[in-house]
Amino acid sequence: MASDNPILPLKPGGSGKARRSSRLPHPVRTPYSPERSRFRKILRFHKGYFLISAGLVVIEVCIGAYAHDDIIRPYGGDFLCVILIYCGVMTVANFPMLPTILSVLAFAYIEETLQYFHIADWLGLKEGSLARILVGTYFTWGDIGAYTLAMGLVLLIEWLRRRGCSLQTLL
Repeated sequence: MASDNPILPLKPGGSGKARRSSRLPHPVRTPYSPERSRFRKILRFHKGYFLISAGLVVIEVCIGAYAHDDIIRPYGGDFLCVILIYCGVMTVANFPMLPTILSVLAFAYIEETLQYFHIADWLGLKEGSLARILVGTYFTWGDIGAYTLAMGLVLLIEWLRRRGCSLQTLL
């Protein structure tokens, strides 16, 4: 005679009496248990993206400190900046590639649009302050182009990488 209740299974070879099992057939899950946590699946550390991010920070600092031209500093810095943001997000989060690329691109477009409306002046950020440098002070269509090209390059690289292509196979 088998018991229909999983909590009260019959003991194998027993007398037929239902006995309460000390172990439940499945782990008890509460809303706060690690098994149910969404963050456990989303948050993670990716060493490859971290190394790329660290390298891009060094390059950005060098561009800011030593490049005083009309091409590398304004456009190269913006090009690398959105790639840095993407790699920074992917260092700590396990988000899908395309939504992350589009989100970073939207963020860059919004930031550039706020520069068009002189957000740094509205916020009263002092000339030369780190916050004013990060927010930016003037709008250019070239920056929008740099952001778009950078995210296009990231999309191409990620697509090739996920298809199993490496630098050696491309050359």
